[in-house]
Amino acid sequence: SLGGDYWTNAANWSPSAVPSSGDDVTINSGGSEIAGTVVTVNSVTIDGPSPNTVGLSIADGGQLTTTGDIVNNDQLGVADADVLAGSNYGAASLTVDGSLTNNATLSLSGIYYQATLNVAGSPSNTFGSTIYIGSSADGAPVTVTTNDFSSAGIVDITGNGSNRSTLDITGTASFSPSTANEIDSTVYLSGNTLLELASGSITSCQFPMLPAIPWIR
Repeated sequence: SLGGDYWTNAANWSPSAVPSSGDDVTINSGGSEIAGTVVTVNSVTIDGPSPNTVGLSIADGGQLTTTGDIVNNDQLGVADADVLAGSNYGAASLTVDGSLTNNATLSLSGIYYQATLNVAGSPSNTFGSTIYIGSSADGAPVTVTTNDFSSAGIVDITGNGSNRSTLDITGTASFSPSTANEIDSTVYLSGNTLLELASGSITSCQFPMLPAIPWIR
């Protein structure tokens, strides 16, 4: 990426062509936005322009599928953010057929429609990194479905009203640094939230005083 706005503008890329299926994409300046369009590529690496700018935003009906991996070293956002000239194009989604590594900030939020993230491989949230999964007060449900999941950073899950925010782990959950399958990193649950494990158990946890009781199963 050369630092333009929309993914579909060939002038924003080097070489001057819109990335397509089979391409390995690197976003290293200016950020990019997938809005109101469906995109499939092999892999995406987000190095981004700065810690304060979203390296890749998927919004307003934008859909990104990678047949390989995603590595996020900056900011990756999936949200129905109403960015296309005030228009509403529907739910935003990110599907990763490989693995997802978050080394910075990954955020998912539903404003008008649902935001979803599906990872077939084994996502990891490295030390010092944050994953936000949340719905606004007037928003829509947010769902993250993964196979194995590991985190040494922060996972913040927030739901509002009838809009549940869900982290569904179908494989093995490992929250380190500690013994495998023990939560020793930080997981916040607030409002209408669901942390779902396919099997196993939570041996210990601490519940701060929250305005609502989260669902854990």
